[in-house]
Amino acid sequence: MIYNEEKLASFARRAFKYEEQKIKDTHEAIRKAISTHYDGDAVKEKYGLPSAPVLDIYLQGSYKNHTNVTKSSDVDLVVQVTSIWMANKQSLPPEQLEKYNSSHRSIDYPFAEFNIQIFHALQEFFGEKNLKNGNKCLKLTEHGKYCNADIIPCFTYREYGYFKSESDQKCEKGMYFITNNGQFVRNFPKQHYDALTEKSKNTDGRFKETVRMFKNMKDDLIEKGIINEGTAKSYFIENMLYNIPVTYFSGTFTERFENIMEHIERQWLTEAFHKFKCANGIDDLISDQNWKIENAQQFLIALIQVRDETEL
Repeated sequence: MIYNEEKLASFARRAFKYEEQKIKDTHEAIRKAISTHYDGDAVKEKYGLPSAPVLDIYLQGSYKNHTNVTKSSDVDLVVQVTSIWMANKQSLPPEQLEKYNSSHRSIDYPFAEFNIQIFHALQEFFGEKNLKNGNKCLKLTEHGKYCNADIIPCFTYREYGYFKSESDQKCEKGMYFITNNGQFVRNFPKQHYDALTEKSKNTDGRFKETVRMFKNMKDDLIEKGIINEGTAKSYFIENMLYNIPVTYFSGTFTERFENIMEHIERQWLTEAFHKFKCANGIDDLISDQNWKIENAQQFLIALIQVRDETEL
């Protein structure tokens, strides 16, 4: 084992890159910027919407989940239109599909238009020099009482299980956006948060500190040149550990790491690892859209080195 118990304990501690007040100030300022400078009524008139877009602005990611580490990405804030959605209706039989289509009409409000409107609203409030329109998100630069933030404008995504009527339907609600280079991205951040919170509760908080231990270990392995930046995203580590039974999140950090790795090795050899689900309960962890199997294997080999060797 290349790390002692003290080092693993330091990996497990939550890093406070930003004070809670700074995150709160940034969140509230973004709300104010959009309420002041985003003209929902004008959007309604221009695109013939039944009402002005309804927005839900919330924190997501490692800061929301309390799994942030020293080198975590910046604070993630979502600006989601809840009154406009894309529906995945593939599971609906023909008669339910017909009912859905007769109950809803399509809306032509281009996502690119919404994205640039939110960008301009934030520029009006924070100043042009403090905003950048990145490929996957709008990037706010830390200044004054505001922290670095990745702001994600998005529409709602609905995954339908059945639709018998407006009052009798089942769907998972997530979010989606389209990157500046045209890539479609959809996710279920609220389900992910709820699942991680429940797992943490069932382990008396040990789950999230274990996630931080593995994330910091990953960052150290990158620094040492053992793996590269794209091998294991923080999101994938959270989901991998979510699949580990609660009984493994006990004992010292050394015992915890060794027991979890022994379990993961068994799961890999029986290919049960390949069937791990994401914490949202919807997506497969191992897939071309999420964690590619070759990257997962590279990360696990590095973790086995950590366990079995005395130096890297």
